[in-house]
Amino acid sequence: MESPTQMSLRSLAEHPGFPLASRAARVLEVISNQLPEALRGGLGPDTSLEESLRRLTIRRSAMPDKDPLLTCLDAAIIPLVEIQRGIMFGGPYDISSEPAPPSPHPNQGLPNDLTEANLYAAVSDMLEKRYLSEADNISVQEEVKGILWGPGYRPLICLPVQLRAGKAINVFLLVDTGAPVTELSPSVFTALGCDNIPMAASVNLAGFSPTHVRLCDQGEHGNHRDISILGADFLARNKCVLEVNYPLMTVTIRFQM
Repeated sequence: MESPTQMSLRSLAEHPGFPLASRAARVLEVISNQLPEALRGGLGPDTSLEESLRRLTIRRSAMPDKDPLLTCLDAAIIPLVEIQRGIMFGGPYDISSEPAPPSPHPNQGLPNDLTEANLYAAVSDMLEKRYLSEADNISVQEEVKGILWGPGYRPLICLPVQLRAGKAINVFLLVDTGAPVTELSPSVFTALGCDNIPMAASVNLAGFSPTHVRLCDQGEHGNHRDISILGADFLARNKCVLEVNYPLMTVTIRFQM
């Protein structure tokens, strides 16, 4: 039996029993009517979901941070990610408006003021990097500056990540000193070129390699399924000094090299 991720966008959009059919139709509409011809190569109704997401992610990562066409690409990528996540982990799945699921530890739960859609839009603007775009370099820096996001003052930074000899991409991570392990979201693994999303991997993170990471908890009690986490393991191993400036709404990580 054909895997749903190998089905064409047309088949998904027209499948009467598929709960995410409307999202597949939305992707086809964006490809047909919003993407310029130069970005449509290899995309269309007969292209599989998996191949469509791969091609769009590659094209997005190669574009300059301020390119206005990024918005058009994101309009196709986001519903594709929603479909992929719905197939893999149960759906329907909406990364744009789904509230964070309840946490088994209520005082530590991630509030719904931070979603993956924020990372593609407002957070990208504030960090002056496009989420999952190609990184300029992956060498170790003396310090990295980030922002405090939303009413929860969530510390977010942008670090380059590379898997094996692939391209390095800009990943936004929530700095969490209470998280013992660093985690990457499914979208990050997809952007890194993974055909199948792994449960764990060794990556080059901000020039530190190997850094062992795992997939964000995708279970029903996972409270940050789409938000990558920079955990205490990375911070301690690399002798990081964390400075949070609430008046300026910034966070800085200094590496003691």
